[in-house]
Amino acid sequence: MTLLIVGGTEAVSPMGMNKAGNQRAGDGLSTVVAPITDWTERSGYPDSVIGGSGLIARQAGQVMVYWGLNVTVSTTVTSTFELMLNDDSLQSLPIDDDGVVTSQLNSPLSLTPGDELWMRVTVPPTWTSTYVLDGPDTYIYFEAA
Repeated sequence: MTLLIVGGTEAVSPMGMNKAGNQRAGDGLSTVVAPITDWTERSGYPDSVIGGSGLIARQAGQVMVYWGLNVTVSTTVTSTFELMLNDDSLQSLPIDDDGVVTSQLNSPLSLTPGDELWMRVTVPPTWTSTYVLDGPDTYIYFEAA
């Protein structure tokens, strides 16, 4: 008699976070490159692990990633927002006007435990500022692919 053992894989737990508090990006004097900080668990994503400036993957697996921003700018200076995986930029969004911008990665992303998904902004020198607004319109979340 042959015994066959088939192992299953556990689906990646979905995770998500929303911005908690407004954040000023840019000092009006020099180019600023900074992480978007201060996050809270997104409603409906109770298994989220937030550390540092982003979501920390607990499991390995393929995920679809979604992200969005609610920003206000006081002039038409283009700020660049990037979705980051550890130290690598996955996608960038140039924004030069007030409003909500949403995006997603076009293909599944492979995560390993400890990977961090986070956002950063680059604001050029200007006499004005860019503000990243808090709430559910500034977010990162992922679900199993």
